[in-house]
Amino acid sequence: MFCSPRKLLPYPFDRKVVLGVHDLMPEVYCSKFKTSIRHPGIWPIWLQEWVSHRFASACV
Repeated sequence: MFCSPRKLLPYPFDRKVVLGVHDLMPEVYCSKFKTSIRHPGIWPIWLQEWVSHRFASACV
């Protein structure tokens, strides 16, 4: 997970976390390996991206 551990404990470390997303990784891997988004090999990548977005205060 590419997130600050302080985000897990918001108090007293109430910091903002900005996530810079430059590529949509599940879609890139689907294109590279010519598979569908529902392939089980893509799920961990999708989950990592989803968790990172949930922990971030803002996404760019």
